Amino acid sequence: MLFDPNASFKLSDVSAATELTTEPGVVVAAPPDFAPHYQDKFMYMWNGYHTGGYAARGLIPTAPQPGSPEQGSARAAEGLPSDPNVFVFCSFNKLAKLDPHTFAVWMRIMKRVPNSVLWMFGQPSQAEQHLRKEMRNALGDDKRMFIAPRKELKEHLARMVLADLFLDNPKYSGGVTACDSATAGLPMLSIPRLTPTSRTAAGVQLSANVGRYMLVRNYADYEEVAVTMAQKRHNTLRVRSMLERGRNTDRLHDDKRWVYAFESGLRLMWDTHANAGRPHHVLVNG
Repeated sequence: MLFDPNASFKLSDVSAATELTTEPGVVVAAPPDFAPHYQDKFMYMWNGYHTGGYAARGLIPTAPQPGSPEQGSARAAEGLPSDPNVFVFCSFNKLAKLDPHTFAVWMRIMKRVPNSVLWMFGQPSQAEQHLRKEMRNALGDDKRMFIAPRKELKEHLARMVLADLFLDNPKYSGGVTACDSATAGLPMLSIPRLTPTSRTAAGVQLSANVGRYMLVRNYADYEEVAVTMAQKRHNTLRVRSMLERGRNTDRLHDDKRWVYAFESGLRLMWDTHANAGRPHHVLVNG
């Protein structure tokens, strides 16, 4: 059912500029298998190509205890139901990443989880009207859609902790949004596909050490895992706990090591150029 990040990767096909001591599968957005289709050469980084400097900027949010009165009050302040039995699905990706099939799958999920709501960014009025129409067609009304106005990043991260599960857009997945989600301790469900834009969130989740739980192969599994996490909330809480603990230890939030690895890769590429060497893929382990 779950995505195997090692299934099609062939790191042996890549010329390593340094000894690679990475875990298999970290190279996700553009695996070595894809390299022949690109003119440019890749720099493969041990901890992925995303980092956010969240801790350095004072952006790590604090979440209220799930099901607590404090969570209910915070949700109500954001216009959400305060009932602790309500499961909050969310999507804070931009509208251009959403396609009709994905939205239809979301509606099937919500139909199977009657006590759920969908929390989305505010959209242009015509787009919101269309989405509400699709929800009415699928669920009978649009009262389970809630709109989140744009906020500054610190405020946005602080409210992300109030959602239960982020439904990613498989055709064009979250990038920085996936980093935000992981930093907020909000589990994100993703389907890595063939294109780099569909695999970005997968790389983030593997760097955050939750990929084995939150990456699936197809829409059928995506629907089943979303429904299961809503019905058996201990699974959702387990991943949330892993994300919260990982903010101090995982690759995604190790900013100093990311900078060191990036600088090492740049030096290796410059040395190759300065010595008139043939450009090649670079692997850095930080």
